[in-house]
Amino acid sequence: PEASKTCMELKSFKAWKIAHVAVLGVDERGNVELSNIVVSDSHIGVSVTLYNPIIVHPHVTLSDSVVMGTTDASTCSASLTCRAATKKDLAGSGSNCGSVLGNGFRHVGVLLPQFNNRGKTCGQDALPVCRPINLPERLCSM
Repeated sequence: PEASKTCMELKSFKAWKIAHVAVLGVDERGNVELSNIVVSDSHIGVSVTLYNPIIVHPHVTLSDSVVMGTTDASTCSASLTCRAATKKDLAGSGSNCGSVLGNGFRHVGVLLPQFNNRGKTCGQDALPVCRPINLPERLCSM
């Protein structure tokens, strides 16, 4: 298929103080266009993973956007605590940091796009029991 027919686009979006990932693309199969995005004070600002791309050379474009790590909004002590989810704690409310980055980093702006050999959601791997189909099956890098 042509790249223009396999594109996901997100534009004019704002998010701040997100405990895990502000803009997350999972199991994307084509080009991803992100524009006019403002993200701040989130554990991970932008993260996109591509799986079994439909087009030969997919790309992720981030344009006309602002991604800020730590700003004056991160003043309370709760903003300094890792709340990234784990397989056993999908709400991220436990005492263990479930971040792929570990406890060493509280705010990361952009993770470079990742190309995976398997999907991260159970609907991509045709598992016998999969409800809902967007249920995370592989939490690595989420």
